[in-house]
Amino acid sequence: MKDLAALMLRFESLGDNCEFGLVQREYGVEPLGLMRWTRCVLSTLMKALDERFAAMGDPDRMVVHHFKEEYLITDKSYHFSYHPHVQIDEMTEADLLAREKTRIEFLRTKLLDDLADAEKIFVFKENAYLSHASARRLFRKLREFGPNRLLYVVPTTDASRVGTVERVEEGLIRGYTEGFGHYETLPDGIRFDTWAAICEGAELFLQ
Repeated sequence: MKDLAALMLRFESLGDNCEFGLVQREYGVEPLGLMRWTRCVLSTLMKALDERFAAMGDPDRMVVHHFKEEYLITDKSYHFSYHPHVQIDEMTEADLLAREKTRIEFLRTKLLDDLADAEKIFVFKENAYLSHASARRLFRKLREFGPNRLLYVVPTTDASRVGTVERVEEGLIRGYTEGFGHYETLPDGIRFDTWAAICEGAELFLQ
């Protein structure tokens, strides 16, 4: 049987939300990643990549929200929102922002190193259908950092395609799922088995 924990560590999420981060958690791994728990849209992700995420992590541009019993942060530089995984009763907002400045600087450096090393398989999805043209623009942007690989995942109504992948071009793979979890109610709706099958197929194509 495939070691799914080891498999999941080969991938790194770029968004558009924390669904793939939850998939990695389901299979027993907790990799550090700047975008793992981040909600973004492709246009602002592209802008952040252009700028090497330089503006991210500025406390003056972070807005703290309360989400149930924990904090949620919006980074106005790129209109990202993310979970810092801190309960509201664990620290003050001021202490949280100070911590986030240091944490984001570390994760930004790590992501840029990962992009330069080009050993990870980067993952991107949108709940609406992500066009090939949009995925290819992201792929080309990643290739500016090094010979990076990209897996992008789209929904399909064709049951025979669910859990399969296809090579679009060298280094660019499209995977198919029956659907994604809803943004507001994750992990509800995540098709973990489908994600595992997609990752196994992508790894074979991208070895």
